[in-house]
Amino acid sequence: MDSQSEDVRETIAMSPDPSEPFAALPEQEWRDVFLTLAEDVRAAVAADMSRSRLEAFVDRLDPDEITDVLGFFVFLGLAGAVLL
Repeated sequence: MDSQSEDVRETIAMSPDPSEPFAALPEQEWRDVFLTLAEDVRAAVAADMSRSRLEAFVDRLDPDEITDVLGFFVFLGLAGAVLL
């Protein structure tokens, strides 16, 4: 794990609104960063994302990743924001 990746994850985890530094990343990095965040930080990022950001995030995933991420959103009760 490189220090830049660790810095990004720490910035997201320490933010009062973790979806903001997450959304500021280039979209092509969202998948890798999201999947390496701690579960509580992923929950905070997902809960704070707007519907359009959630849709943009899910649209960039392959089918297996979509299944994993949507399962996480269902667990959090957020799947409706993506699916509806």
